[in-house]
Amino acid sequence: MNGTMKTVLKAGVTRRYKDRDGNWKSSQSFSRNEIPLAIWCLEKAFEKIIEEETAQSSSNGNGVEEEVVM
Repeated sequence: MNGTMKTVLKAGVTRRYKDRDGNWKSSQSFSRNEIPLAIWCLEKAFEKIIEEETAQSSSNGNGVEEEVVM
């Protein structure tokens, strides 16, 4: 806000797999059975982001993934 820099931590989920030829592929779509694992991963990422934000606000540390002007 008012042109100040703010740290924004983000999380993303990408599924990695090997195709029939053994080549690695990436996808952001998940099957019905993979969705609970993706949710679990995002919950863990959320917990880590909260920890990092708490640590940064108390120690003014680094670990910035992205800075945006608010």
